[in-house]
Amino acid sequence: MESDQIKRRVQGQFGAAAESYVTSVSHAHGPDLARMIELARPRGDERMLDIATGGGHTPLAFAPLVAEVVA
Repeated sequence: MESDQIKRRVQGQFGAAAESYVTSVSHAHGPDLARMIELARPRGDERMLDIATGGGHTPLAFAPLVAEVVA
């Protein structure tokens, strides 16, 4: 299979499910977000870099707790 074909198949597979991730209550308010914040122990002066964590739930959870979020 050619790389363009693989790319189209991957985009089709994940693109079809993308909206579900964004609107998912368990992703937006799951215990994993609270646990990440607990482990990170933000002081309020940090910058947070979000790299491909999904539908934006992680940076949104951290935004009020850090100085800056780059997503």
